[in-house]
Formats: sequence, C-alpha cells, structure tokens
Amino acid sequence: MKDSYLNFTNTEVGRKLASILGLPLPTILKRYANDKTVLDGSVLLGCLKHSNPNPALTQCFENMKLAIFTRSLTPQNSDKIWSGEKVDALVFDATELDNSASSVELYQFFKDTIRSINAHGRVILIGRPPVQCLTPAKTVAQRALEGLSRSLAKELKNGITVQLIYQELGAENQLEPALRFLLSSKSAYISGQTIRLNKSNSKLPSDFSWSKPLAGKKVLVTGASRGIGAAISEVMVRDGAQLICLDVPQAREALTTLAKRLNSRVIEMDLTSEDAASHLKKAAAEDGGWDVIVHNAGITRDKTIANMKPEFWSSVVDINLSCQERINDALMSSGGINAGGRIVCVSSISGIAGNRG
Repeated sequence: MKDSYLNFTNTEVGRKLASILGLPLPTILKRYANDKTVLDGSVLLGCLKHSNPNPALTQCFENMKLAIFTRSLTPQNSDKIWSGEKVDALVFDATELDNSASSVELYQFFKDTIRSINAHGRVILIGRPPVQCLTPAKTVAQRALEGLSRSLAKELKNGITVQLIYQELGAENQLEPALRFLLSSKSAYISGQTIRLNKSNSKLPSDFSWSKPLAGKKVLVTGASRGIGAAISEVMVRDGAQLICLDVPQAREALTTLAKRLNSRVIEMDLTSEDAASHLKKAAAEDGGWDVIVHNAGITRDKTIANMKPEFWSSVVDINLSCQERINDALMSSGGINAGGRIVCVSSISGIAGNRG
C-alpha cells in the first residue's frame, strides 16, 4: 500500500516543509525481510539493584546471538559493562518490583539509557501479572508498569517500539518466542501493548524453524480476498503455513487470484448462512483438522445509533461476532481445530475504543 505523505515527508524538501508547517514527520519503518528473525546489534539488560539478571533472559539473548550489556558487574557478565554504547534494545526485568517506591530504579534506568537506543530499536519491560501478586504493594507496582510502558511508547520516535510482558512465575520457557517476535522487524507496527505469558508444558518440535514457525500448519483466513485479509494470508504463507482462503462468492475473482499466487486452497461461502458452520466442519475434517483460524471477515455500517436501522445492527453483530461464535463452537466440538491450535479474532480499533457511528 502506498503512503504518499510518508514518502514525501521523508524527502529533503518534504522534511523541511513539514517542519515549517508543524506537521508530523513519520518514520519509514524497518520491515521484515530475508528471514531475519531478530534485530542486529546488542541488548542492554536492566534489573533492580537487589536482584541479578534473570538467567532465562540472558539465555534467550544468547540463543538469538545478541550481545548483552548490563550496568553493573555480575559473575555472568564480567566483561560486558555498558559504558554509553548505542544499543538496539533496552530490556528491563521488573519481575521483582514489589513496591511503588522501588519504581525510582526504572526511572533512573530509562533516564540514563533512553537516548542510547538506535532508530528502529526495541524497549521491553517484563513484570508479573498483577492478579497473581500476593501483596497489595506488589500488585500496585506491577499494574503501574502498563502506564509506564504506554507513556514510553508515546515518547519514543524514530520507529522505536515499547512493549510490556507479564510473565507468570514458571513461564520462563515461553519467553524466547515472545522475545524473538518483539525483537524482530515483524513487530515494527506494534507498540504500547501488553503480552501475557502463562505456564505451559508444550515444547517446540526438534525440527522447528524460527524463520518458518508455521511450517506444516494448516491455516484458515476469512475475508481473505483483499486488504487486511490478503496481507494476513501473505504472512501466513511467508511463515510456512498451508493456507485456506475464504471469502464470499462475490469476491471470487480477487480470491482466486490471491490463492493462485499463494498456492492455497479456496472456500467460497457466506459465513452468515445457516449451513456455514456445518460446511466448515466438513471442510476441516477433510483436511485432517486446522491448526489456526483467523477470523478477519467483518463489516461496518457507519450510522449513529439513532439513525441505524435494525437490520444494519444485526448484520454487523452477526458477521463480526455471532457467526464466529457458531463456527468456533462447531469446529471445537467436532475436533476441527487440532490440539494446540489457535483461534485469532481480528478487530478494528473502533471495535475496541469505539468511535462516533
């Protein structure tokens, strides 16, 4: 998709004119390419003064072949003391933060280091889920990490993103997949988000590939013929998935063109039809079950509540929500979703934050 304003303001003339007029200067983000699974460069790892860097964290960075700096001498990092070098990521382990007064250590860490992060860099905070904290003081301190991460996300520019990971105690084995995503250009458009990691006994297969994480997985994407659905489909195939593209019969031409380009199978159907769930149940059974379903299909009817006709309301709710529930129920009850599978429901930001009409 072309962005004329972005391209213009990243020319010399465009930058000068935008600066004179007080217009925003968006950064051209570094996007994923060439199977690069993590950023180049180094990580500055911070933690509270009374604790040591989490061994699980340092092991993740070593697996990713990232250089690790710390701000204090530790047995594990005796020759990697940070002395003002530019870095590509700041990661702060705040899992031991147990009272609000200790938050001054986060302030000091970011005050001293925030100007040292390169363009397109990453900032990651790691805490504990507030609902699992055993004292009110720790609950408050951990909950406050969300506000800090979102404030940093609004402050930092030049393509730098900020995320918060709430890692449940015992979920250390879930850190590396999350960190690999957040420390890669795959996450270029994601900032100010909170990710929750729960305990799991699942292990990656011996032949798992970080560059093709969906290899061998069967993925259904609804509303796949154009726009966001087509982009999701491309990403699924890029990451190794066997793709099934679904859209309404009216989108046949675009859907067929996409499927041919991505070497994927096509399902043409109206998801709100009475037999949609049973049809998909049969299709999943013929494929031996699906591993991922991405519910991307959705519509809007842009009317204020006083002007909206009942049929408009009903169609939005049915397509965006109710038909997904019916399909999920049918597939989960019949084994149409394989063990360890995932259901992803895509929402517009309006569906979360609301807007006029």
